[in-house]
Amino acid sequence: MLLPLLYNLDATAVTQIQLANGTWEFNTAEALGPVGSFGAVFAGAGSDGTAVAVKRIFSAAGPHAGRELQLAEYLLGQKIPHVIPILDAGFDSASGHYYIVMARADMSLQEMIGRSAPLGEPEALEIASAIVAGLAEIGNIVHRDLKPGNVLLHHGVWKLADLGLARFVEDATSLNTMKDFLSAPYAAPEQWRGERATKAVDVYAVGCILHALTSGQPPFPGPERADYARQHLNDVPPALSGSVVLNRIATSCLAKSPLVRPSLDSLRAQLRRAANPGKQKGIPKRLLEAALVVDQTRAEEEAARNRRATEAEERRAAARSALEALDGIMQNFVQNMESAANAKVERETELRIRLGDAALVYRPEFPLLEPDFYAFRRAKDWDLLAGAFIGVQQLYGWVSDGKTTRSANLWFGRLTPNSDYRWWEVGFYYSPSTPEQNRKDSFGHPQPEPWGATATWDYQFRSESLGAFGWGYFRLAYNPRPIDGDAFDEFCERWADWLALAALNQLPDAKDFPEEPLLPHFQLGL
Repeated sequence: MLLPLLYNLDATAVTQIQLANGTWEFNTAEALGPVGSFGAVFAGAGSDGTAVAVKRIFSAAGPHAGRELQLAEYLLGQKIPHVIPILDAGFDSASGHYYIVMARADMSLQEMIGRSAPLGEPEALEIASAIVAGLAEIGNIVHRDLKPGNVLLHHGVWKLADLGLARFVEDATSLNTMKDFLSAPYAAPEQWRGERATKAVDVYAVGCILHALTSGQPPFPGPERADYARQHLNDVPPALSGSVVLNRIATSCLAKSPLVRPSLDSLRAQLRRAANPGKQKGIPKRLLEAALVVDQTRAEEEAARNRRATEAEERRAAARSALEALDGIMQNFVQNMESAANAKVERETELRIRLGDAALVYRPEFPLLEPDFYAFRRAKDWDLLAGAFIGVQQLYGWVSDGKTTRSANLWFGRLTPNSDYRWWEVGFYYSPSTPEQNRKDSFGHPQPEPWGATATWDYQFRSESLGAFGWGYFRLAYNPRPIDGDAFDEFCERWADWLALAALNQLPDAKDFPEEPLLPHFQLGL
């Protein structure tokens, strides 16, 4: 028979399914909670009228459906105090869908938070204790999607539900990171990094839930997915208005490193102790306060390390993209030279465009520039991520043959406070105070000016190795020039003209520097 609540509903909304443990009916017009990543849950009933919740798994869930059914079958019939009972699971041939049948709960923790938060500290600690008990009771299963919406009140007890993203610990080494299915406000840093999930991700979620219970919202506000990722990875969670003990528990759960978070057994003991203040009489308040300060300091240090790591990865990604863009610029340059002058193009360890006995050379010498490594960090507004070398040789042979050359660096970055990140051409010359021995390359040959640094002698930019030389012995030979976008044609014309002059053996030696009046921003030089 149907549940009474179904009697007055449209009969076409009622579906009957047959699974291993019996016949069940559910109403597709009465969803319980929002639609999940892998399925939707509906109000239903057993053949005896018992209220149940029926989850219909989406056919598109693929392997995720198989894993969820495996977990459901593992929990089927087990009486676990803090886990919603699984009553049936399997495939219904008539409808062609997989289903999981669960006991019907009274409400979710998310509903309670929406109605009543912030809760008092004792009640929040009691709920957290029930959640941690459930995590301990499921043994070698990692929930991976613990949030208030997946904690349900059933017969007066808060219980875990919806293990759709869960995995057995021995399966947690899978590289299928499930990043697209994270519940952003409650996901641990290692989940955002796509690392393997352990019980520590559930402990982190408990810390987030403690914030939601006692403040009305999780520790980080988002609101966009990218914001949540950055905040969980790099930001320090705010302090709670509760006791030192509550703050210490929440702070330890929200440690950025999973190795630093408490184990489930330790967390369970801490919550029991916090819920019974009488048992804390032997612990000096000053000790608890000191421990909290230590935890908060460690959290700040972890967050700072993560920020540095995130920034470094962002720089690496930007540098890779920039060099790909520069490769496109140079390919266009090559096409122009081949079509206009029938120049010979060689690609081995470098790009070489030959015209007669002259050659233009290009090499992506600097795939990644560290923020504080090169001496031009003195130019405070400069932020360079990657670089290359470009030069023209007159009478094929380069510096060792004493021939006239001209070279420069192509730097990707920002050179003025208000400029965009883009590719720039930058040439250098030596200041008059540069000793003669320092005006030579690593082979001991005089370095023609203007010049660009190469990977074989970029020590000239390293202040660590050459002290004052790294700071003060080189200058800008001309105003840095953008080379991409609307500046591409001018860049091509400039270097094509120098190659043509070199082919005619007419490339002039530069005598006066800078070659043009420097703009006010660049007059300070490097």
